Amino acid sequence: MLTVLALGLLPTTWIVDAAAGPGSHFTDLPAAIAAAADGDTILVRAGSYSSFAMTGRTLTIRGAGIGATIVNGSSHVVTQTPAGTVDVFSGMTIHGYVWVTNSAHATLTDCEVLGIDQASNGTSALFVSGFSEVFALRCRFVGGDAIGPPPPPPFGGPMVGGNAVTVQAGEFAATDCEILGGSITGVFGGPGSRTGGSGLAMDASAHARLDGVSIAAGSSAPPGFFVGLGGDAIFVRNDSRLLVSGDATDTITAGYGAFLGAAVRLTNERFYPASEVTIHGAMPISGQVIGPVTLNAPAMPRLVFASTPLPSGETDSTQPVTITCDGLAPSAPFAFLFGLTPSYTDLGAPFVGALLVDLSTAAFVAGQLDPAGQFQFGFVPLALFGGPVPFPFYMQFASFDPNGDIRLSNLEARFYSL
Repeated sequence: MLTVLALGLLPTTWIVDAAAGPGSHFTDLPAAIAAAADGDTILVRAGSYSSFAMTGRTLTIRGAGIGATIVNGSSHVVTQTPAGTVDVFSGMTIHGYVWVTNSAHATLTDCEVLGIDQASNGTSALFVSGFSEVFALRCRFVGGDAIGPPPPPPFGGPMVGGNAVTVQAGEFAATDCEILGGSITGVFGGPGSRTGGSGLAMDASAHARLDGVSIAAGSSAPPGFFVGLGGDAIFVRNDSRLLVSGDATDTITAGYGAFLGAAVRLTNERFYPASEVTIHGAMPISGQVIGPVTLNAPAMPRLVFASTPLPSGETDSTQPVTITCDGLAPSAPFAFLFGLTPSYTDLGAPFVGALLVDLSTAAFVAGQLDPAGQFQFGFVPLALFGGPVPFPFYMQFASFDPNGDIRLSNLEARFYSL
């Protein structure tokens, strides 16, 4: 059945090659995006390409890997994705500010997004707004640095590192990512203030979930110079909700400066409902925790994917894949979900964590965890699907705890390629 499903959804595939190699259709990305129909796939070979803008489209853009396929520009925009679909970006380095807005839905897998370094203010790497959703897996986000010099006195204004990820009135889910705020890289005089960028900044009823993520703020000065205010690794305010899940390998680190930033800062303006931040598991935290943050909450279930990666970051479909559902509760009931599109849904009690698979495109398998609290299965993608699959499957599982809670794991998504 999966083979029939995959073959029935095969899109048209366009090839972009900066060197105009054999079989290619375009030498730059904007022309390919303009020509592609809704649902098409664009394969981007190694090389450097221009910035993209996508409005009201559903496309899958797959590169040759971080550092191989490089997309340059001051900004890249994804907006108004058709309902029930998602734009997918995989295997590339993106230089510039990626803005996902106006009810857009985007997935980034195995990507690096680097904000722009500027004299006074670095830019965000990713900005999610306007009731949009972004799902990031195995990605690296780095805010742009403020590199100076600032305007001369008396106009020497503030210098601010760029946030790595900014979410305003939107949703963001990240699995196995690195998130680094931008820093101030020089020492300059003048009356202006200096502040490192946040790793994650949330405002205006934003929702986010981080699983297996290390996050650090930017610094306000190079090491050894005590000036300015270090950034906050996590800054949350104004009716926003954040769940963080990790272990001893995942860290939250405040920014360096004359005054250290916070590891987590939760605040609120008047008239807004209170925000919430809950950190599950024993994650190392370096810096202050400011506000009513819940620490050391019970560990969350973990979906672990073991496979052979290709240089692009995609999974080698000829090699075995092992998926482990670690539900933590011995012999507890569970449900494993897999579908074609993601969706960020906060279900409320008794669910803990957001549902990240769109149920309208999903199927599920139910069963019971073993006495160690796990369920494991394996397969060879080429044998199961009958060929490479031109879109990712989204996976998540739910573990039913004896106390009545239903804990939802992290999201997983993979391409299976040759």
